[in-house]
Parts: sequence; C-alpha cells; structure tokens
Amino acid sequence: MNPTSAVSVAFDPLLPWSILIALGAAGLVLVLLGLRARARGLLWRFLGIVVVLAALANPALIEEQRKPIADVALVVTDDSDSMTIGERRIQGQAAKEALKKKLGQQEGLEIREATLPPSHIQLGSERPGGTRLIETMRSALVEVPPERLAGVVLLTDGQVHDVPAGLPPELGGAPVHALIAGKKGERDRLIVIEQSPRFGVVGRQVTTKFRIEDPAGGSAPVTLSVGGEVVRRLDVPVGRSVELPITVGNPGANIVELEVAPGQNELTLDNNRAIFTINGVRDRLRVLLVSGEPYQGERAWRNLLKSDPAVDLVHFTILRTPQKDDFTPVRELSLIVFPMRELFEQKLKEFDLIIFDRYESGNLITRDYFRNIAEYVKGGGALLVSVGPVFATQRSLYRTPLGTTCWRPASSPRSPRSASAIPSPPTCRRPATPARSRNGAAGSAWSPRAPTTATRCWRVRKASRWSSSIASAKAVWRS
Repeated sequence: MNPTSAVSVAFDPLLPWSILIALGAAGLVLVLLGLRARARGLLWRFLGIVVVLAALANPALIEEQRKPIADVALVVTDDSDSMTIGERRIQGQAAKEALKKKLGQQEGLEIREATLPPSHIQLGSERPGGTRLIETMRSALVEVPPERLAGVVLLTDGQVHDVPAGLPPELGGAPVHALIAGKKGERDRLIVIEQSPRFGVVGRQVTTKFRIEDPAGGSAPVTLSVGGEVVRRLDVPVGRSVELPITVGNPGANIVELEVAPGQNELTLDNNRAIFTINGVRDRLRVLLVSGEPYQGERAWRNLLKSDPAVDLVHFTILRTPQKDDFTPVRELSLIVFPMRELFEQKLKEFDLIIFDRYESGNLITRDYFRNIAEYVKGGGALLVSVGPVFATQRSLYRTPLGTTCWRPASSPRSPRSASAIPSPPTCRRPATPARSRNGAAGSAWSPRAPTTATRCWRVRKASRWSSSIASAKAVWRS
C-alpha cells in the first residue's frame, strides 16, 4: 500500500468565530451603505475588511503524508466436540485454508484468526456449556477498531448456543458470514437443560426444566435416573419445555441423569443425555450425643448444640455401666434402659452427626452396633469422638470396628511413631513387683496409685468369686 499526500487549509482564529462573524456582518453593512451613497474607494475598503478578517482567522496551509491502514477480516473456527463427527473438522480446515488463500490476494486486508477449543466441563461446574462461538468472536474483536473491521467469517457446524437477540456492538455494522460443515440431510436428537436446581431439602421435591430438540418432531421417550437408579419414564413432546419434579433422596450430592431414546439415523448419542447434580440439605440437623459418664462438660455440649434452633439433639448419658456392680437389684433402680437397638440399628441413618463423649468401649454398645456405625460413616455419616487418655488404653474406641474406618492403622508407613500410642493386648498375670502399703511394707494388695491392668483383672476375678460366695450363702439361708 503506497503512501499518499494531501494539502488542506486549517484555521486557528485569534478571536472566537462568533466575534469574527459579527465583525464580518458589520463590515458588509458598511460596504452596502457606501455603495448606496456611491462613495469612492469602496472596493479598497471591502478588500481591507476581508484582509483583516482573514488575518484574524489565522489560516494555515497543511500538507499531509497519509499511509492507509489495512482492514481486518476475522476468521473464527469452531473446534468444539461436535466438529469431530464425521468429516466436519477436515472440511472446516480445508475451508479455512481456501478462505485464507482467497483473502490474502486482496490488497489492504489483514487476516486474523480465533479458535474455539473443545470444552472440558466437569460435572457440577458453574461454567456454561455448549458451543460459545459468539463469545469467542467478541473476545477477538476487542482488539480490532470497529472502523477497521471488514467482516467476520464463522467456520462451524451450525450448533451455536450463545447467539444473541441482536448484533453485537463490537461488529460496528460489519457483515458476518457462516460456512457450515457437514452434509445435507443430517439429523440429530438433543436434550437441553433449561433450568436445574443446585440445592434441595432432603425428602422434598425440586423442579427441573428441559426440552427435546429433533428436526423430525413428534414425541420422544425420556428416562429419569437419580443415583444410577431409574426413577421415572415419560414421553415428552419435541420442541416444548417440560417441567419435571425430582425428589431429593439423600443429603449430599444427588446425581441426576436425563436420557432421551435415540432416534433414526442420528449423528451421535453423546448429546442424548444430560447430567447435573443436586446437593441435598436437611431442614434440621439431627445430632446424637452419647456421654460415657456424667460430668460438668456435658452442660457445655448441650449449650453449644442447643444454641442453634436448627439442631435437633438427642442426648443419652450412661449413669450405670456393667462394671459398676454394687449388688443393687435392677428392679430397685430408677434408670432408663439404653435403647441401643433403636438408636444404632433402626434409626441410625436418621442422624446427621453422632458424638461419643468420654465413651469407653465395653460399656454397653456391642461390636455389632459399632459395625453399624462404621457402615454409617462409610455411607457419608459424620462421627465425632471426644476422648482423653482413655483413647490410649485397652478400652479405646480404636479397638472397636470403628478403628479401621475412622482412624489410620498404627502400622501405616507414613506414621511409624503412632504404633506406640496403641497398647498391646491385656494380660491377667499378677505384677512381678508387689505393691507397697501405706507403711511401706511389701506384700500388701492395697496401693494408693491407680491399679495396673493386671491388678484390675485380678480384682475383677476376686470380686466375682466373692459375689458367687454371697449368692450361695443366701441360697443356704433361704433353704
């Protein structure tokens, strides 16, 4: 493109144009009056006025060297997943090369390219799906001035999901052309999700909105699946929006799948189904708190959990364990029987959180119920264990089936020091060193310190013998 030169006159007046116009009008009136009076030298007076006004206008002669700027032709290529069907991608590449060769022969035209890459959208992502070709075009036009834009060419298969109602303002009136890849007479059936809820209360229904697109029209069978299980089958008219209620079955992620049956001579079945996620939330949080013994910290737990009105708390405190045998008949006790079967078998899944507070294994809950709790945790339930030094003893909850589910085994190579935190299995041998009495004499069975594991086992055996002796004595007395 050869540069060109141009000459022009520019004015930079010393006075505002309004004053110059007023002076020019006054001079013209004076010239007319002199012409009427037939005064001498009228022509020289007129030329003088013109020269003064021209001097006040301050004209300047400008010579410009102009170099034309090339126009821009934008070529937008659709490289989405639908272009992999058949020979569409090959056709698109061939059309782009031929177009670039043809446009490159025109002088004063710059070719710019933009490509829409394949979309890799994961389940549950907030990014919009579909072929966002217009968005790619508008992003490329940001760097192009509207007065330089010669036109836009779209190379696509015709499936564009962000077509606006009007022309984008970035075009500035430039023409838009589309070259469609594919073959004549192709058809495909598509399911489009118009509205999908992100959250829902467990046990209640939410509504999703979708439609089926098919050039053949008519109706199409649709299958609704939640969590991999078929919930409903229905016939849906093609081209109409349909609202479908869905029941939120469980808390957390509920995978919902809508699938339409394949039609005749379809190009692909990948777009015959749509998947989205509904996060189930509970209306109220149900918490089960089991305290192993009564102590002052229970009030802190209750105040913390009852401070939230959205929390339903069920609290049990074990006041009497089988180890606390003071020979009081059961019929004389005013204690409620701990409902183990109802809590840990029948209604276990109704709780969102289970808390064990200072609970020791072997008190009341059997290993079968601990297995149920372990399966509850594997299924997504929450478990909180609040313990102290008891966790490092033989009565630790780690020794129950919960240990393999909620804690890492002590033999893990990533934590070699954790093996010492779990004691070895107990033995019932008597200690090799006898306990000291209060006076320091050896051989006494009394010790002011906490008894060892072996001492506790020996005392339990001795207590059982003493209770059996008392029972036999009572039987002799009654007879």
